[in-house]
Amino acid sequence: MQIAAIDGQPVPRRANANRQNEQYMNEEELRLAVLTEPFEPKRLHLSDGRTVDIPRMGSIAVGKRTSGVVIDGLIHQISNLHITRIEPLVPVAH
Repeated sequence: MQIAAIDGQPVPRRANANRQNEQYMNEEELRLAVLTEPFEPKRLHLSDGRTVDIPRMGSIAVGKRTSGVVIDGLIHQISNLHITRIEPLVPVAH
């Protein structure tokens, strides 16, 4: 079983009921990870090595299979299949 990590803690991924043996972070797990109250900025790690920052509430809309993320004022669609890890976004010291 593949493992995702939220805030450094491993989280077992659940299998997609529609596709045998395919696993990913599902909508509920993603919502719990990025839409906390009070909001805490997060960094998404993608399967191709890129990262996507979620600096504020409203920067992400989580869907069943894809999520919309605001990057440089534009909305980008990311497949939830490609989100491998989520961690806190640490502010850069000036």
